Amino acid sequence: MELSFVSPQSGGITDPAFLDVCGFSGSQWSDAGHTGITGDIIYGSVVSSPIADFSGTAFTLGSTVNLENPLPLTLIRFEGLERNGYAYFRWETDFPEEAGHFDLLEESGGQSYLMARIPAVLNQTDYSWQNEMPLQEGLHFYKLAMVGRDGNSYPAKTVSIKYSRNQDLFLCWSPASLPGRNEMQIHSPFSGWLDYRIISMTGQQVQQSRCLFPEGETHLVLPELKSGVYLFSGQDSKGKVHRIRFIR
Repeated sequence: MELSFVSPQSGGITDPAFLDVCGFSGSQWSDAGHTGITGDIIYGSVVSSPIADFSGTAFTLGSTVNLENPLPLTLIRFEGLERNGYAYFRWETDFPEEAGHFDLLEESGGQSYLMARIPAVLNQTDYSWQNEMPLQEGLHFYKLAMVGRDGNSYPAKTVSIKYSRNQDLFLCWSPASLPGRNEMQIHSPFSGWLDYRIISMTGQQVQQSRCLFPEGETHLVLPELKSGVYLFSGQDSKGKVHRIRFIR
């Protein structure tokens, strides 16, 4: 196996001759040595021993000499999501004892802007954070860096969130296609559920139920209704409330 590095993103290389390939399997790291190196202290690669067992799921470059090649392995799983028009992030680190704080940044126009600095909690592995500013339409890029207690910065992968206002569910009442039949059309860019009630203008609740819907268009058949004005009110699986008045 061949692993490559780019300094200083890899932590800073002082002498590639003392780098070994290491693999993680089960609960411990094993040293696979090296049979050759390329490049210099700026960028290069290290080739492991040909007899190494690489059944592990994580790999890094480790130094064979103290105070050389500060290449820390800090695995950070980072995810960004859109929730009700806001950017929501969650992440997990495998080495909570090393974390000092986390810097959450937005990338725009080739620049990185600090959105939040979240203090690390001793021995806590899982974190989440939601931006209080609503998302603007378009594609947004974010990255996370763990700043260790040693002052070094360990970046996670960059994630993207695409937001469009038409991501919201919307309702449309459809007159009866058959005698005595009424439908509520549910148009949604996501699958989920809708807890809904039908209320008459006299305040009487006519129906209360839950509808499961797929992505796309769903035709919800309503009960037979007398002539009059009604309110259809529902809360979807994302917590958003939708209301529509219709005349039967």
